[in-house]
Amino acid sequence: MGNEMSDFTWKKRDDSDGLTLQLTHGNPESRARKINITLRFDISVSPLTSTMSRINTPTNQKLLTNVAVVRWKRGGRRFEIACYKNKVLSWRQGIEKDLDEVLQSHTVFVNVSKGQVAKKEDLASAFGTHDQTEICKMILSKGDLQVT
Repeated sequence: MGNEMSDFTWKKRDDSDGLTLQLTHGNPESRARKINITLRFDISVSPLTSTMSRINTPTNQKLLTNVAVVRWKRGGRRFEIACYKNKVLSWRQGIEKDLDEVLQSHTVFVNVSKGQVAKKEDLASAFGTHDQTEICKMILSKGDLQVT
């Protein structure tokens, strides 16, 4: 069972160990310039079962590293934002103007270290707006800085 393509010949063999492809360049009978390449594939297929376990991945978690956390308690709830360590003080002193340089994410968290994002309803009741950038500015200017 071989197929020829110009000077190449390949053979395919199925056996109990898997699939083997053999590619030969040149005339197989002559010893001059003969190149053999053998590829071996182990193919195994397992049937799907209806009792497969589901992986539950939380959709409201964002994990961040190397953060300074700014916390502010408002409306009986604690809100946190993730910032760069040195930029919070620069923002408060008016040196840094670009909010993207200060915040690691324009997301308001309930717990930054666990990656728990604040619910939109909680933000609306505590701050009166859904605009996360405006809420981040409020927390950044009035919240307590914790450097971890």
